Formats: sequence, C-alpha cells, structure tokens
Amino acid sequence: MNILELSKKEQDFVVELRRHLHQHPELSMEEKETSALVQKELTTLDVPFEIVGDYGILAKIEGKNKDTMVVLRGDMDALPIHEENSHLEFQSQTPNIMHACGHDAHTAMLLGAVRVLNSIKDELKGTVLCCFQQAEETLQGAKIQVEALKKYPVKGCLGLHVSSDIETGIVKVVDGGVMAAADIFKVHVRGKGGHGSRPDLSSDPLSACTMMVLGILRAKAQEINPFDPTTINVGVLQVGTKCNIIPDKGYLEGNIRTLTPESRAKATDIINRVCKGIAMSQNVEVDIDIVDATQIVYNDLACVEIFKKSASKIVSENKVQKSEISLGSEDFSEYASRYPCVFARLGTMNKELKTDYPHHHPKFNLDDSELFTGVALYAQYAVDFLEQA
Repeated sequence: MNILELSKKEQDFVVELRRHLHQHPELSMEEKETSALVQKELTTLDVPFEIVGDYGILAKIEGKNKDTMVVLRGDMDALPIHEENSHLEFQSQTPNIMHACGHDAHTAMLLGAVRVLNSIKDELKGTVLCCFQQAEETLQGAKIQVEALKKYPVKGCLGLHVSSDIETGIVKVVDGGVMAAADIFKVHVRGKGGHGSRPDLSSDPLSACTMMVLGILRAKAQEINPFDPTTINVGVLQVGTKCNIIPDKGYLEGNIRTLTPESRAKATDIINRVCKGIAMSQNVEVDIDIVDATQIVYNDLACVEIFKKSASKIVSENKVQKSEISLGSEDFSEYASRYPCVFARLGTMNKELKTDYPHHHPKFNLDDSELFTGVALYAQYAVDFLEQA
C-alpha cells in the first residue's frame, strides 16, 4: 500500500471540506452541523461510529486484530472571534465566530484519513479509532472522549495540530513534555474594613494582596529552576472601591504553566506558602483554591520514534524536525495521561499567502495546499503503529 499516493487523491476532498467548515464555524459544545456532516460522510463510507457526548464522534475502522487499537484525534470547534479575512471566498459566514486555530483542517484531514484507512482496512493489523472531538478550546471535550475510549483496548494515540509559525509541509515532533500543564489559582483575602483616617482599627487586604503578587513573582524567580520552563502569572487583582475606604476583602487570580511534575509541585507550593505567610503577617485571612485545568502533554519516546519513521515515508527526511516545546496548553493531555501518545505539528505557514498570523488572531488562516500531508501522517502512523503493537 502507498499511503502517500492514496492521501494525495484526497487533497481536493479535504480542501473543499476544510473550506466549508471554515465558512460555517461552531463554538465548543455547539458543533451540531459539523458533527452531522462528519456523520454523513462516515455513513456513506459504511464506517461504524458512535456519538460521544453531544456532538463528538468515535469512528471505528476494523482490521484483522480487534484487540489492538490505535487512536487518531482531530478537534472540531471554533473560537468566539470575528474574522478579518475579507479577501477569502470562504471567510466565516457567522459573525463573531471563526476557525482561528485550524480545527477545520484537523477535522478535514482526519476524515480524509478515514477514507484512506477504510480503503485498506483488510490490510490493517489492528483497529483504528478516529476521535472527532468537540470542545478542545474550552477543555471540555477530551475528558468526554477519553471516557468513551475506556471500553476499548487502546495501545496508543496520535494528535496532529497545524501551525502557522512553521513553514508549509514541515513536520515537527519531540519526545517528553511538549505542551504545558495549566493550573488556575484563586486567592480570596478577608480583612477588616474601615475608614482611611483610622487604619489602626482595620486589617487591610489591599496591602496584603499587593504583597502576595510581589511575593509570588519573587519566589518564582528565586526558587524555580531557570532551565525548567515555568510561568506564574497574576492576571486579576480586585480590591477596594474608594480612596478613603479600607476594604474588607480582596481577590487574586492567576495561572501556572509547567512542563514537569517537579516544577508544577514547586509552583503550587509557592502559591500556598507565600499567600498564607503574608496573610499571617498582615493579620488577614486567606482561602486558596488551585484548579487543575489541563495536564502536561507528554510524548512517549517509543511513539515518537514510530512517528518519525512514518513521517519520513511521507515527507523528505529533512522536513521531519525537532519541535519546540510550548507553555500553551491542550486537552490532548487527557489522552496522553492515559495512553502512550504522540502530539505532532504540521506547518501551514506561507508568508506570500499571509498565513503567518498567530493562532487565535482574527486574520488567522492556513495554507491548505498540502493538507494531504496531514491525511498521510494520520494514516501512515496508524498502519505503522499497528504493525509494531
């Protein structure tokens, strides 16, 4: 079988589908028409599937061994952004909603891969599960999809993401932590309010809050290994209403981004220790809530090696490159925390076409001239993984 040649035949289908989805974007947990379109195509192909959650889909391509399964994942949701690409014939037709992260391409490439794999299913050594996932942008969809996978003997997973900062056709991957865990911390400070003329009769949460912000940032700089990428950011500080009133409460909110369990534990300790220590010294009370938003996207070394070999069959070897790590987060971490996984990037940057705007930008677009490469990467990895499983 020649996966690349089969995938090239899907190029026109994938581009047309991607552009249709781009014109008709749907927000997280609202992907009704996108899901219906995918279901229609699967039904036409006679590929069995089940609905996951409201609009997620789990399609199954059964090969010779039903006890060995590999997962391919593509997300479907768009963003609440008004598109500013009036030069495009396929610009979003829905005000204030657009595919500004490439999920339209992910859905189209994965469906193209379904078509390829379904045409060679009798040659597959195992079974391929294709997850058309809802709600990646709100970090809701992966948990629902992974729950549905529990009843299957999944041995590994692949996630692909287009990237507007990588030249079209370049494939990047690296083992280890590739996208950060995200934690949100919320700090409620309670003092004793009063009049500005008698601060001695009050316990001022404003001074405590400002000391906490500075203390957190200073401790991060002094205590976190500088070679272990970590961010601790305070984005919200709410305290006080008038210049001559000492408030009775204050509030901090921020986020932590880490790539190792060690730095994650250290950052959490900093938040708790600094805020509690300052609260005691300033005679105020504090409640701290740290919310686990996403886990680390961790690439399994064995899966990465398989992917590199698969990718080298699709693009020239010099186009398979080492990926940079990112402190952005991705709910593919739900898959990676349960199964051996690989999360790779496919370049779609073409400066002449102006597809180099960053993700989540109102002018975001992608060069879709080589989306067959994504189709082939999905399909080739599934074939090669099942050969070795």
